[in-house]
Amino acid sequence: MIRVLHIGPDERALGGIACVIRTYMRCLANRSLSVRRLATVNEGHRLKKLFAAAAAYVRAPFEIMRVDLVHVHTASRNSWRRKAPLVILTKLQRRKLVIHIHAGGFADFLDSMGRSRRWLNIRLLSLADCVVCLSPSTRAELAKHLHTIPVVTIPNPCRFFPCEEKVCREPGVEILFTGAIARPKGVFDLVRAFALVVRECPREKLRLVIAGGGKAEACRELAREWGVEDNVSLPGWLASRQLQEAYAKADIYCLPSYIEGVPMGVLEAMAFALPIVASPVGGIPDLVDDGVHGLFVPPGDVNALALALRRLIDNPVARESMGAACRQRVASRYAPQQVGRQLDRLYHSLLRGNEPEDTELANRVAEPDENDDGAFCRRPNLQV
Repeated sequence: MIRVLHIGPDERALGGIACVIRTYMRCLANRSLSVRRLATVNEGHRLKKLFAAAAAYVRAPFEIMRVDLVHVHTASRNSWRRKAPLVILTKLQRRKLVIHIHAGGFADFLDSMGRSRRWLNIRLLSLADCVVCLSPSTRAELAKHLHTIPVVTIPNPCRFFPCEEKVCREPGVEILFTGAIARPKGVFDLVRAFALVVRECPREKLRLVIAGGGKAEACRELAREWGVEDNVSLPGWLASRQLQEAYAKADIYCLPSYIEGVPMGVLEAMAFALPIVASPVGGIPDLVDDGVHGLFVPPGDVNALALALRRLIDNPVARESMGAACRQRVASRYAPQQVGRQLDRLYHSLLRGNEPEDTELANRVAEPDENDDGAFCRRPNLQV
């Protein structure tokens, strides 16, 4: 049995990386693996986060000693800075090391450094036996820095996959955004674009739901300034069941980000057969084909975003067709069992001393595994 330690956010943390690790823990449970977890950050104020990191550093030597392989999940900036000492510690204890880069912009993060700092961080990355990227586009961005480091592409798994039965939606069109309420996510552009659409469409038939945390009050104030406060709902971060209900009620999913990795919100919305309006940044073009699964808009272009939303609002047939294509893509490429198989192969390959093979699972359809308990995490039928 292979013993693996996953290092990343606390299991109760919000955000995409924590969600991915939770899904990994489930989809790897039935394989010949013993999987443990070490949390380096949790939700709360700055002091609480510092305490969580300190506790992780104290536990790390003993946790790493108990396993064969360490899988470090990281984004850039503070996330990477927290993980760097654990990367060094892993190699000092001569354990196999996988560094999994989740968020977009890691190459830009390296480029922003001075020459000596960049050299040092690339040296730290080179301690890995393998670097995992979420998409071919992210791998291409990092290629100029990771010349001699084995890199594989493993997509994020989708944790939700509802029944194909139609849900009872309310009249009108509901647009859904999920994630951090912050400028890099394009959420303020979305409010402005939505207001432009509302001016041309019946107000009572359009709704925008912004589900997430962050600058919610600033977003609410912007909606008031643009006169759409009655059409905009900000319910905060949603629990799993509430989030599924939000996807089931929505008609369009929108994520006009400036920077992304492979966003879990897009994957989950596609599983619920929602057409996507998004910026073609990070790994999104690897998930979504423009005109097939949704519509692309340039980051920051409010008018283009309004036009794309209006196009789907006015065309329910296109929404239905794109949504069906979205669901099919997620089912064929992003099931947890498929991603779990690729991780399993990667772990075994590294411990045998072989060069990891990049099968690029995101670009092909895997055969179903009869021993797995279904392609996706099960949930009851939703009637919303």
